[in-house]
Amino acid sequence: MMKIVSNKSAEGISMLALFLEVINYSVSVVHNLRHNNPLIAWAETLNLTFQNIVLMVLVMVYGKGNMLPGTVMFVAYAGMLFVMQDEQAFTSEYLSIAFAGGTMLTVAARGIQIAAIQSAGHAQNLSFATVALQFGGSVARVFTTIHEMPDDTDMLFAFGAASLLNGVILLQLIYFWNAKAPEVAAKDAEKKTQ
Repeated sequence: MMKIVSNKSAEGISMLALFLEVINYSVSVVHNLRHNNPLIAWAETLNLTFQNIVLMVLVMVYGKGNMLPGTVMFVAYAGMLFVMQDEQAFTSEYLSIAFAGGTMLTVAARGIQIAAIQSAGHAQNLSFATVALQFGGSVARVFTTIHEMPDDTDMLFAFGAASLLNGVILLQLIYFWNAKAPEVAAKDAEKKTQ
């Protein structure tokens, strides 16, 4: 977040990827609330939800283009939350289906982010620490799942896919380490000529 604000640019950050992650995390939060799971088990997911919402706002403020797509996403998200809080409209069966679909949302979100980084030709607005921690956390969850729930292939697949794609983003960050956004490179060149 600080990199986006200091660079005054959200280039290379995909609004759609953030939106898909917010939906996925929100479904997980609702799932945990409905099952009365202890907050300690899902507090990180709630925190990530809020962080991604702030990132979406920053992408709207510092991104190039109009704000309509982001505004539509926020309206859709508010509608989704309204429906999800109603247990009669969004039954446990629907919640289970949505929770299972989270893996596909994660894969889609990471795939979109990978494409956005590749298209931008830099990853200057991503935090190395955050990406490295996401990768490390998803790898740790793979091993925890193997150890604690060896028969839960759905969970293992979800964390395995997240690990793989987070690893690709980490490799992109390393590959594009010295690459800069075109406007930043132009400013740097201008400073050198002065």
